[in-house]
Amino acid sequence: MKKFIDLIYSYKSHLIKVFLYEALYILLGYKGNNINIRNNEKSTDTIPCPYLFLNKILVIIEKLNLLSFTDIGCGNGRVLFFFKKKLRLKFFGFEIFEDSYLNCVSLFKNDQNIRLFNENFFKYDYKSQISDCYFINDPIKDLNDHNNLFTALLNFHKGLKKPIYYILVNLSSDKLSIFNNLRLIKKYKTGKKGFFIYSSK
Repeated sequence: MKKFIDLIYSYKSHLIKVFLYEALYILLGYKGNNINIRNNEKSTDTIPCPYLFLNKILVIIEKLNLLSFTDIGCGNGRVLFFFKKKLRLKFFGFEIFEDSYLNCVSLFKNDQNIRLFNENFFKYDYKSQISDCYFINDPIKDLNDHNNLFTALLNFHKGLKKPIYYILVNLSSDKLSIFNNLRLIKKYKTGKKGFFIYSSK
């Protein structure tokens, strides 16, 4: 209960706007809220990205000529479902927890444009599955684990001619610092929560 209260408090004066967007998109048939408290040493709890954020992110990325989109720590598929309804892309989702992965599989069972992986995203060879855009809603607890994963990702993308985009949601400033050498193209903050979009070019 405390985690839920902290989550609500973190949006402060924008809480009404967050709730209005949640109600609107759920009424429109989008995926609702599934919160899973994991108590896992490596991974954070499964807390969905607000539709307020997703709507603002969409306005930016629909202009970027993306061909593919990867959600690292896709949870129950809410982000993938939202962007799939809006954009014609190839989608990839990585989810370490089997229950959330199976929810995604059920949600997208008839969709050929989405590939899901029930894999440890710390160990996956992303070089074999390079996307134009990576979405990260703070799935990693430990700063060193976070930095190791994204150091590897950033190194994979060095030298590519096309830009690679990173959408970072609800990351603390110490986790954001690894992206300091990239070009910030958009940021949005509400209280303690928010998102940043970086480009490798």
